[in-house]
Order: sequence, then structure tokens, then C-alpha cells
Amino acid sequence: MALPVVVPAAGEGSRMEPLAGDRPKPLVSVAGRPLLKHVFGAVPRDAVTTFVVVTGPDDAIESTIGETVDGVPIEYATQPSPDGLGDAVAQAEPFVDGAFGVVNGDNVLRGDLTALFETHRNSDADATLLVTEASGAAATAGGVCVFDEGGSLSGYVEKPEDPPSSIVSAGAFVFEPVVFEALRQIEPSGRGELELTDAVDHLLGTGRRVETVHLDGDRVNVNSPGDVRAAEKLLGSRQSR
Repeated sequence: MALPVVVPAAGEGSRMEPLAGDRPKPLVSVAGRPLLKHVFGAVPRDAVTTFVVVTGPDDAIESTIGETVDGVPIEYATQPSPDGLGDAVAQAEPFVDGAFGVVNGDNVLRGDLTALFETHRNSDADATLLVTEASGAAATAGGVCVFDEGGSLSGYVEKPEDPPSSIVSAGAFVFEPVVFEALRQIEPSGRGELELTDAVDHLLGTGRRVETVHLDGDRVNVNSPGDVRAAEKLLGSRQSR
């Protein structure tokens, strides 16, 4: 199942000093390569037709990364202002026709994403989420799954103070185009951002099918110099296997 894969990459890297300098966060060096190239590398080449990279108004990413990576073409969409992950995904709508993947542009993943794409293809789902188990602060840092008494996914919440479960987003998804309508239906969160989490929760609330796939591996969400070191350690363990 080969699909376009959207990579939201408009982060400014304000918490990455002194590593970022004046570069966008996706261009911060991790193990000698821009962070964004590690994101591309996590996607199986037989699963992607095109990368659609969503950047901020600065064209530094496009001029640095170029028009292809490992033979896969790259297209660029612009997010005019930092209005949230949901808004970033919405900017990619003109570039996709049918199902598409999303891999966050600040994630270093160790694991095979093939199961994510195959589960979506085989389940007739409207959205398929890559998830992992987390505890402590990590369980409040992003999208968290809500399960009903029968163990079925019933909701999806962003950065809850009291996490309803330990199962959280691992930063990769596959969607049907109905997610764009969901993004048009929701309101910005209290943070003033259009949350992709809220769009998924809207899909669940309107009876759409949402599946989860557990990451068979590890990941680091890169937001600080300490995260860069953790990502390099993760990459080192992968390279030594």
C-alpha cells in the first residue's frame, strides 16, 4: 500500500538552543544528519509515493532538503502560521487524493511502520493511529487514547492533566480524506491551535472507524538538546543491531 506521506515540519525549534541557531527544528543535526532525514528514513520505501512536507513560511527546509530523498519525490506545502498539527495536516489537502500517511517531523522512530499501513489497508478504517505505552510526563505530552469498559477505543484527547490511559500517540497515522472534513468541523483548542487529536476524536464521535497499531520498537520526540542525545542513542542501538 503506497501512499503520499505528509510530514508536518513547521516547528521553529525554540527549545532546541543552542543546537538550532536560526534553523527550523527539522534541520537540527541528529547523528550527523538533519532530523527530517531520519523521519523520512522511518517510512518503508514501498509504502510511500511522495513526501508532502509542510513547512513554515521560511524556505530553509526546501532549499536544504531538495526535491527528492532516496528516489522519492518531495512536495512542499506551507503553513502560514503555527496554528497546530491539525492545521499543518489541513495544508496538505490539495496534495493528496485518497488515503495518506502522516509522520510527525520531530519524531525519531526505531521500528517497522509496515504494520501501520497494512492494518489501515486491511481494516477499512477511516484513521489508523500508531501508538505506544508511556508513563509520567510522557503520558501527558500528546494524544492519549480513551478506552471504554470493553477495551474499545472511544476517544482521543490532547495533553490531558490526568491521562485516561497509558496508550499514547507515537506520531504516525494513516487517514482517509474524511479527516479533512473533521478538521473543518472542530474548533481551535484552548491553546489556540487546531489539534489533530480533536479531529480524530471527532471521527470517533461521529461513528467513524479508528484503529490502533502498537509501535514494535521505540521513539524519541525531539524537542530539546536532551532529546537529541536520546535520539542519537536510539539510532546508535539500531545501527548496531
